[in-house]
Amino acid sequence: MLDRYVVMPDLSKDIKTADGKPARSPKATAEYKQRVATWEEQQTEADCEVITRQRFDEFKGVLDSLNGNKLAREWFGTDGPAELSILWKDPITQLVCKIRIDKVTTPTQLTDLKSTRDAHNFGKSIADYGYYRQAAFYLDGYRLATGHDAAFCLVAVENVAPFGVRSAPLHPAAVAAQRTEYRLAMKRIAEARANGQWKGYDDPGAWELPHWKQSNECHLLVGGEPVTFN
Repeated sequence: MLDRYVVMPDLSKDIKTADGKPARSPKATAEYKQRVATWEEQQTEADCEVITRQRFDEFKGVLDSLNGNKLAREWFGTDGPAELSILWKDPITQLVCKIRIDKVTTPTQLTDLKSTRDAHNFGKSIADYGYYRQAAFYLDGYRLATGHDAAFCLVAVENVAPFGVRSAPLHPAAVAAQRTEYRLAMKRIAEARANGQWKGYDDPGAWELPHWKQSNECHLLVGGEPVTFN
């Protein structure tokens, strides 16, 4: 995979002025700009993407970590299609839907790669970002397109060094429970498209502290003296 990416080398060496002296600002010279243009054209012909050294090192760190994780290595190392797009019309709402599957590991397993700041606590991210709901949507679309019931697996890789990795399937019961949520969302979208009315936010009665910031006690200063009441 890293063969698709290349880091620009230092092309400013040995650039001289018209009188043969080393250029004080070689990257500002016409010769340097021509060198860069020629090099980039060569990379385009080779179908390579130019990235910075930092990005290249990050990619390598992620790949090394994925290869070091047994499940991730097995799941992404199969011959199944990668980045597979599926388009279908939902039979209930008639909405046109599209998914893009990171990896069809087998005809009965889909694998999705997620980046995270903390792979150890990735379970919280699954809930926060609705990955169970995404899985239900993907599995339903995949079933309609292929006729296969499948499992949905997640590989979480940290986007900062040391690029920790954790891999596991999503629990089928949790995915099934979230199917109701995505079906409700589809229904609302279909109704809004039909009547041209898209519901916005409701105004709160009052802005309140979040539950984790609330206290059972209130403190008030009266005449400079604190008064506490429940």
